[in-house]
Amino acid sequence: MQLEKGTFHTNIAEIDLSKSTRTDMGDLLSLANSIKSIGLINPIILDRNNKLVAGLRRIEAHKILKKEEIECRFYDELTEYERRRIFLEEELLQKKKLEWVEEVALKQALHSLYVADHAGEKRTGRHGKKAWSQSKTASALGVSTSGLSDDLRLAEAMKLFPQLKGIKSKKDALRKMYRLREFSLLERLAELEAEAGETKFKDVEFLNKNCLDVLPTIEDNSVDLIITDPPWGIELTGMQGARSIDYKMFSDKMQGLYTKTIPHFFRILKDGSHIYLFFGIE
Repeated sequence: MQLEKGTFHTNIAEIDLSKSTRTDMGDLLSLANSIKSIGLINPIILDRNNKLVAGLRRIEAHKILKKEEIECRFYDELTEYERRRIFLEEELLQKKKLEWVEEVALKQALHSLYVADHAGEKRTGRHGKKAWSQSKTASALGVSTSGLSDDLRLAEAMKLFPQLKGIKSKKDALRKMYRLREFSLLERLAELEAEAGETKFKDVEFLNKNCLDVLPTIEDNSVDLIITDPPWGIELTGMQGARSIDYKMFSDKMQGLYTKTIPHFFRILKDGSHIYLFFGIE
C-alpha cells in the first residue's frame, strides 16, 4: 500500500533478511512499546529486490506487537541526509569491532542528525518538550538513556581533553573525564582570582571528600546555599567508576542516599537560604 512521502506498507514475511547480520537487538520491548504508543518514527529501508537495508530492530519490534505489515521506503529514493544517517547507523552496528572512541563519536553524530532532522517540529507537552530528545535517540539505537548521555558527554569532552582518546577503556575514560572537568574548574577559579589581583577566595576551602563523611561535621544553621547534583543512574556498589545504567536498578540505594543527606541539608542551612538539587525527569 502506497503512503505519503514515498513510503508504503509491505508484508513482513515477504522481506528478504539475508543481508542482515545484526545479532544484538538491544531493548526490543521498549522499542515495541514506543511504536505502540506513538507509531513508527522511521520506516525501514528496502532495496528494489525487497532486501532489507536498514531496520531489523523495527521489524522484530513489529513481530512482538503481532503486526503483519510494516512501513517502508526504497533506498534509491532517500535524500543524502537519510543515506548518511543509515550509513552511521550501520557503522554503529559493528560496535563490537569498534574502539570506544569511534563508538561515542558515531553516537554523537547520529544524535546530531536526528535533532537536526526534527528541528522544525513544534515542541510538545505542557512544558514544551523537545521534538527530539536523547531518550528518543537511545530508543532508536537500542541503548539506555543514561548510557547514551554518558557517551555524548564523553564525545564532547574529547574536544576539550584530547588525551582521553588514549585511554584504553570507556569506563576509565569516563572516570578520567570527571576528574579533568573538576581540575579544569579549579584552575579557572584560580585564574579568576589572579585576574582580580586579590585573594577573592581566601575564605573558601575546597573539599574533595565523601559528603556522608563531611555533612555531620558542619554546624547547624551555618550554610547560605547548597547546590547539588546527586548521582543518577550511577552504580553505587563500590563507587569504582561512572558507569551509567538505568536508575530503577539502583533506586533503593538512591533513596538511602537521600534519606541520609537531606536531613543534614535542612539542619545546616540558615533560615531563608536555598538548596538547588538537579535530577532527571522522565
